[in-house]
Amino acid sequence: MKNRYQIKIEDAAQLDLADSFDWYTEISPLIAENFLEEVENTFKYLVDNPLIFQEVYKDFRQVPVYKYPYVLVYKIQDRLIKIYRVFPTKTDPNSKYK
Repeated sequence: MKNRYQIKIEDAAQLDLADSFDWYTEISPLIAENFLEEVENTFKYLVDNPLIFQEVYKDFRQVPVYKYPYVLVYKIQDRLIKIYRVFPTKTDPNSKYK
């Protein structure tokens, strides 16, 4: 068995996720649920493959969320993946790492 990483979702990422879920819920509860499933699938992929995505700014890496215009912004510290943002790709990228 691989040495899996653990995931910690920081407060800003939790707020991003809640805001995005609420936005999709207004469109369709089914789409909102699917969005959460795809984010969860991305987490599951990351615990086994966090180094596959290159560093894009300082120690930050990002992984796209399948089917949705979002990236998860994260850093790796030892065996811990810290998710800092669930970031919509259409938003100003200058605010991504704050």
